[in-house]
Amino acid sequence: MTFTLTQALHDGAIQFMHQDSAGVKLCVFQNQHYRWLQIGDIVQTIMDLSQPSKPLLPYLHPVLLTLYLRPDIRHITELGLGGGALQRYFNAQAYALLSIELNDTIIECFESYFAPPNPGTVIHTDAQRYLQRPELTDWLIVDLFDHQGSHQHITESGFLQACKDALNDNGVLTLNWLPAHPLQTEYLLDQLQRLFGTEPRLFAVPGYRNKVISVSECALPRLTYQSGLCDFAKAHQLDLNVFQVLS
Repeated sequence: MTFTLTQALHDGAIQFMHQDSAGVKLCVFQNQHYRWLQIGDIVQTIMDLSQPSKPLLPYLHPVLLTLYLRPDIRHITELGLGGGALQRYFNAQAYALLSIELNDTIIECFESYFAPPNPGTVIHTDAQRYLQRPELTDWLIVDLFDHQGSHQHITESGFLQACKDALNDNGVLTLNWLPAHPLQTEYLLDQLQRLFGTEPRLFAVPGYRNKVISVSECALPRLTYQSGLCDFAKAHQLDLNVFQVLS
């Protein structure tokens, strides 16, 4: 990454603003180079206007390296659309992505300001309701937030079991997690290891609260430095310097 959020997001003009019943503002900003979605004080997505599919926010890089660890993935589902960064990325990579999003204003922003040509399917529904009768998937990405951080039900055993049940055999579950306290991450890792029977892979993003966790019943290999990894990262516009491998 060659920029900081401060450098990237200065002097942005508001393109869209919505305030919900709780007084939380959802805004789309744009400057000469970037367009971004902000909910409250949290930047949900940034899009490079010259390269819309390029992953910019650092947490996306360890998320997307799941395709290196499990190259047989074909069917992908995300819980939480945000600004559609994964929709744009997978569209450019010729993967079909199914996105589940409850907030109709976020869907409106995506369709108006962030959607790629011929995007994947977006279903307007609650994630927990969707998980009651999901389409089985090879990879389930959980990216559920409000203006304060991760939804608390992400750590609930019933929710995690429903995520596991939504996976095909040897499917992968990936969580973008913003813990309020380090012990919450330890608790979540313990739950996932008990549920899947394998050690989760944990990544940190220096300078951010984000922790990225991936787990599968078919144990994911450790991410180790080698030429194949560097070649994959270069081909997929991923930066190996913006995250740390913790397990």
